[in-house]
Amino acid sequence: MIAYTVTVRGPMVQGASAGVVDRAMSAALTELGHVGQALVVKRTPAGVSSGGGGLRGSIFTEQRGRGVQRTQLIASSVAYAPFVELGRQPGRRPPIGPILLWVRRKLQVAPQQEQRVAFLVARKIGAVGYRGYGMFQHAATQLQPIVQRRFQKLAADLSAQLGGGR
Repeated sequence: MIAYTVTVRGPMVQGASAGVVDRAMSAALTELGHVGQALVVKRTPAGVSSGGGGLRGSIFTEQRGRGVQRTQLIASSVAYAPFVELGRQPGRRPPIGPILLWVRRKLQVAPQQEQRVAFLVARKIGAVGYRGYGMFQHAATQLQPIVQRRFQKLAADLSAQLGGGR
C-alpha cells in the first residue's frame, strides 16, 4: 500500500482561498493516485482471474479526508496482495486451498492430479519460500520525485493564483 497525506497550514487556507486550495490539492492527489496505480499495476504479476482481473484488477486508488488534510491511498483489495508484494520466507507450508485454485486455473493439470500438484507446490514454497514482487515499493520509489515536482508546481501555482507570487 502507498499512502500520501498532505496537510496545508497557513494563511492560504483561510477565507475564500480555502476552497481554491482544497480543489487544487484534491486534483493533484487524484492525478498522483492514478499515476501511482499505473506504476503498481505495471509491475504486478499477471495471475489467475475469473474475469475480475486478478491481483492487477484489485489495485485501486482512493482519496480520504477533506479540507486541508487529505490522503491518497493506492492499495489492493485482495487478501493475498501482501504475500505477492513481500514474498514468503521458508518455514511452514502455506494453506493448500488457494494453491489448489491456482493449480486448476493456471497449470490446467488433470483433475485427479490437482490435489497432488497443489501439495507439491505448497511443500516447495514452505521449503524455500519465494521472493516478493515489490510492486508497491518500486512504485513508491518511482513516484516520490513525481510527487515532489507536482507539489512544488502546485505551491507555485497557488501562490501566483492567490496573489502571493507577484
